[in-house]
Parts: sequence; C-alpha cells; structure tokens
Amino acid sequence: MLPLARFIGVTVALLAVALIGIRMFYTYGVVAPYTKAEALKHLHLLANPQPAKVYTEVPPALGQAGGKPASLAQIKERGVLRVCCPTGDYPSAFFNDANPPQLVGFDIEMAHRFARSQGLPIEFIIVKNEMAAVELLNNGSCDIFLSSMPISLDRTERFALTQPVYRSSVSLVVRDNLRDEVGTWANIRKQGASVRVAVLDVPNSYALAKVLLPKAILIPFRSTEEEKRISETGAKEVDAIAEVSEEGAAWTLLFPRFTNVVPKPTVFFPVAYAVALGNDKLLNAFNAWLVVEKSKGIVDQLYRYWMLGEAAEKQKPPRWSVIRNVLHWVD
Repeated sequence: MLPLARFIGVTVALLAVALIGIRMFYTYGVVAPYTKAEALKHLHLLANPQPAKVYTEVPPALGQAGGKPASLAQIKERGVLRVCCPTGDYPSAFFNDANPPQLVGFDIEMAHRFARSQGLPIEFIIVKNEMAAVELLNNGSCDIFLSSMPISLDRTERFALTQPVYRSSVSLVVRDNLRDEVGTWANIRKQGASVRVAVLDVPNSYALAKVLLPKAILIPFRSTEEEKRISETGAKEVDAIAEVSEEGAAWTLLFPRFTNVVPKPTVFFPVAYAVALGNDKLLNAFNAWLVVEKSKGIVDQLYRYWMLGEAAEKQKPPRWSVIRNVLHWVD
C-alpha cells in the first residue's frame, strides 16, 4: 500500500507542477503579437522636442500675419517658427498612439531640431497637400514646408527648394499576389494599358510616371487621406500605388496585405523641403543648418531611426522569460 500511495502522491505533485507550468506559460508566455504596425504607431521623437502647438486648421490670425514670407531674423523677432506639414504621412509626419497623440516622424524631428538651433518654439499647421502649402508660405502663415518632396523643375516654379535632405527611390505598393509582376520596369511596361497605377496628383509625379510607364492608366490621388482610402478598400480600382520607397515601406506595415516593391533598375531622386519663392534669407539659413547637421551625421542618424526601421527595433518589447516575467529578477 505504501509504494502505491507514494506513487499516487508523486503523480499528483508532478501533475500539479505541470498544470502550474502550463498556466504560467499561457499567462506570461502567450501574449498578443507585437506587430510592426503597432511598433510604427508607438514611436516617439528621438530627441527632446521643442515646445510646440499643432493646428489642424489655419487659425484666422495666422492668415493675417503680414501677408508675406518672413526672414529668419523676422521669425526670431516674432518668437515662433511656423511649419506647414501633412499628416498621416508615415514615417515622415504622423500622429502616434500616445495619450494624447503626438505629432512625430522624420520631417517633424527635423523641424524640432532646426527650431532648437534657433531657440524657438514651433507652431505646426497641418495641410492636405503641397498646393495648400504654397498659399500659406506666400501669405506668411507658414515659414517652411517640411514635407519630403522629390526635387523637380516644376516644383521650382512654386517653391524655393532646400538642398537635398536625402536620396530616395520610386517604389510601387502592390497586393502581395502581384509582387512578382512588378519586379522590373520593363516587365511592367509589357503589360501596357492593363496596369492601373495610383499617382499623387502633382505635375512632376505624373510626368515621371508617364516616362516610366507610358501606356499604363494613371489614376490621381490628391492627399494621404485618399491614398489611405484606396488602401483600406484593398486597392481594387488600381494595381499599384506609386510612392517614395521609404513611405511605401511604412504604408505596408499599416496595410500588411500589400508589399512595397522597388522595380529594377532603381530610379533615384533627391528629396528636399521648401520655403516661399524669393525668401532667400530663410532658405540660406536653413541650408547652412542642414549642411552642418549632415556633417555631424545627424541627418543620417534620423534617417536610420525613422526610415530604415531602427526606431521600430528600439520599440520592441524584450522576449518573454522566466527570469523577467515570473521571478521578476530583471526589468
């Protein structure tokens, strides 16, 4: 009887340990997957931000700010830097999931760093597109348009463009099942008018798309809100969305059914910011600051952090372990 009782006791003890272990695994080990989209939306600025206000609409007082662009000296006298930017423009300018949401991204971080160099707070004014920014720059409501724009001749008729901030490339955001069909520009051109491509509705984007895909059907979109709508509906009315490669890659994190493809041969172009035409004093000051920031490796650091995914890597939680999650011996 005694051996049997001992056997039963050991069995019960082992079973209890197993049940406790299973409970611990499902309590601590099985957690909701940490998706890349969540990582993107949880990002914060790399450096401490300047004091800033965000206006989703242009305040009436700013529309009567003097009616003309301000030089850097006039901005300092005024005491605030006014920055136009879009939003929902991942990973360049977007609201994260903080409470309350914060305006973050590569372009936003650049704005904070430039403002810090001048000891200025910031007023961000959200614009739908670059055509809206043109008017606000010209009437003095905004000082600078910080949106990563490909440099092109037609934009020089609307803006005074800064020196290149970084170099990007053309990509196509497509549904996963189409990724092999858009690997090269030659292969896409062979498909002729059967290819429908959504393109940002500005002249240089259209012109470049016409050169790369002369027979494709081009479908315009005018803002990130329209691009989001196309993506949310599965892009049924188009086969691809033309994008800047960094922003296309971020877009596929938010909409995992899509893939970002950079067709070969890669088409590169420089990216810049803008001030009002004729505002040479502010343009020269910003360019001088930009040269210094590049020489110090700051722009490259921010590019890696926001554009190449280092930020998302830094945001990932540590792997589950008994030492951390059960015994709490380490943070």
